[in-house]
Order: sequence, then C-alpha cells, then structure tokens
Amino acid sequence: MKSVVSHNFLKFVLSYVKESKMIANMVYISLIIFLSFYAIDRTTLSRMVDFSCFARVSGVLRYIILGLGILSCFYENKLKTIVCILYFVFSYMTYRLSGTWFLFDLFFIPLFLSKRINSTSVISIFFYVIAIATIITVFLDIYNILPQVSFGQRGKFVRYNLGFAHPNSLGLMLMLLGMLFILKVKCIRFEHLLVPVMLGLICIVVPNSNTPAFILFVLAASLFLIMKFQNYQFGLTAGTVLGVCLLLFFTAVIIAVYYLSLTGTWKEYIMKLPGALWARFSMGAEAYTKYGFSLFGQPYHPKDTHPGYFIVDCTYFYLPIFIGIIPSLAYLLLVYRAVWLSIKSNCFNLLIIQILVFIYSISEYIVIYPFFMFIYFSFIDRKRSNDEIVNNSNGMKQMAISKNAAKNSCIDA
Repeated sequence: MKSVVSHNFLKFVLSYVKESKMIANMVYISLIIFLSFYAIDRTTLSRMVDFSCFARVSGVLRYIILGLGILSCFYENKLKTIVCILYFVFSYMTYRLSGTWFLFDLFFIPLFLSKRINSTSVISIFFYVIAIATIITVFLDIYNILPQVSFGQRGKFVRYNLGFAHPNSLGLMLMLLGMLFILKVKCIRFEHLLVPVMLGLICIVVPNSNTPAFILFVLAASLFLIMKFQNYQFGLTAGTVLGVCLLLFFTAVIIAVYYLSLTGTWKEYIMKLPGALWARFSMGAEAYTKYGFSLFGQPYHPKDTHPGYFIVDCTYFYLPIFIGIIPSLAYLLLVYRAVWLSIKSNCFNLLIIQILVFIYSISEYIVIYPFFMFIYFSFIDRKRSNDEIVNNSNGMKQMAISKNAAKNSCIDA
C-alpha cells in the first residue's frame, strides 16, 4: 500500500514539474543572479569587495541548472539526457584544466533548457538587469560612492569610466543594451535604429570606446538596409547557401587574423585605424610565439608571467592558447550552430548581431562571458508565437468573411 502511494506521489510530483513553469522560473532566477554578479564585477566596486562568495554562489547555481537540464531532457528523450550529462563532464574538464566554466555558462541553458523557457523573457531579463546595473553604477559614481579611477585621455577625448572598472566595460554595457533593445522590438522601424546610433555616439564621447561604437553603427546600418525584408522567409536552398557562405566567411576571418598578426602585413594601415586593433594582433602573436597552443588549456595567464602591461584580447588567440584547442573548436561549432538556427527560423536581427559579435571577438575575449548567452538561443519559440498570431488573425478574418457572406445570403433570401 505504502509503495503504491509513494509511486503515485512521485508520479504526481514529476507530472507537476513537467506541466508547470517551475523549471523556467528557476532558470530565470538563476540568470538574474548570475548577470547581477557579473555586472557588479565589471565596476570599481570589485576593487574593494571580496567576491569569493560569488564563486560559491555561482557554483551552487551551476549544479541547480545542471539538475534542471537533466530533468528537462529526461522528459524529451533519454539520448538527450545522456548528451546533457556528457556536455557537463566536458565543461567540467575544461574548467579543471583551464580554470573557466565558459562552455557551461554560455551554452548549457540554450542547448538543454531552451524548450522550457521563453526567449523573449530571456531577452527582457538580460536587458533590464544590464540597464539597471548600468544606471545604478553611474548614479553611485556621480555621488562618489564607488572608488574613483582615472584613465586619462585618448587623443582629444577624456576616457570616463563612470564607475566601471574600465571605460571599455561601460562601452560593453552600452553595446549590449543596443543589441538587446533591437531584439526586444518585434518589428524594426526607422526610429528604433536611432537607439543603437545614440548609444554608439555615447560610446565615443564618454568612455571613448571605439569598437562597441563601430558595432552599434554597423548594426543600425545593416538593419536599415534589410528593414523591408524582415518578413522574408528563407527556403531550404537559400538558407543552406547563406549558411555555407557564413561558414566560409567566419573561417576566412580567423585565417586573416592569424595571417595579419604573424606576418605583420598591412601593419602601417591597421595602426592608423581608430582604437588599438594592431595591439590586439601583436599581443596575440607574441603570446602564440611565447606559449604556443595547448590541447586543453594552460594553467597561467600572460598578465601574471609577462612584465608590464600584456593581455591577449583577441578571442581567436586567447581561446586556443589559454583554454585549449578542443574547447575552442567546441566553442566555434556551438557559435555556428546558433547562426544556423537563426537562418532556419528567419531571425534576421539576431543573425546580424551574431555576425557582429563574431567580428567583435577579434578585439575582445569578453564574448565568452555569460553576458553574451542571449545570442545563442534559437528564437524559434518567438517566431512560432508570431506565426500563430498571424494565423489566428487570418483565421478571424476568414471567419468574419464567412459570417458576412452568410448574412448577405439571408438578406437575398
């Protein structure tokens, strides 16, 4: 009798978890905590506060998310459950050998919990957490509550950090807000494009962070050019051709980065570009010469072993040198998977953002932080919901036409 009651109770609990939004809500709460900690860590507050508690809390959250992922996959199919566990093991190996959870933090939720959560809700969480964190940081800096740090001038511009640990961190936040705003808008109009343009201008004038400004300007220009094609549906052939072209483009970009960095070709021209692009290339090449690639990561960072200022900002040097070739290949495959899903679901806005983040990776390795998780969701649920709205609206119109026809026939009779 007791065993029957226990079995029924367990069945009831599992059924409740499956049908309710409990998994989704727990993922949303975990995301809010994760992003809040990372946002705080980008401010000057990190210089006066011990963030050891962050590592403990984030560690607990990762195991909670793992449990939710296994539970979610269990309801879909057993094979996906096995893949989920193997992916965690691979991420854990990467962490043990290179000291970073980036494969888990960036891709686990999009890969194994995307069917339990809503992409629109994820975009809103990212947008509001980053917006609130930015506003609070600026406010605290204005009132001198945060530690004050000066970064001097770059040319004729004074570089203001407004409470962030570096001016580029402020530029990063503004760039992310511009991207997230575009993804929040369901149908892009001309006035919406003024937001990334304005944020790009702020990036130049306040932190003098040129790369985020360039990305925001190109985002606005690209969306302006394709605004009339927002509802275009890719066929299988056209989608495949675009996917192959982008794969070739990504490969060519990475090859070009290595060729220019290691040979010094066009150095005099690259050095004249705004920002410090050549510094990214030269430091990446120096790190490659000094340390070489690793299979599964190296246990040290160049800032700790090289005298003076030295940091590898280029993602395509940073990953294979310090994280390892195998995790780097996994990263590139998962990035391309997200691009392919955007093509399949005809999400043009997201596709453009993914391409721009790939280009942004040339000068910043911060793209492997959880701030960029939102670009790896497929957005198929959002596309489906829009299609359902259109279908429902067409159905209502058809019903209205049928009623009018019936009414007219009655009058004629």
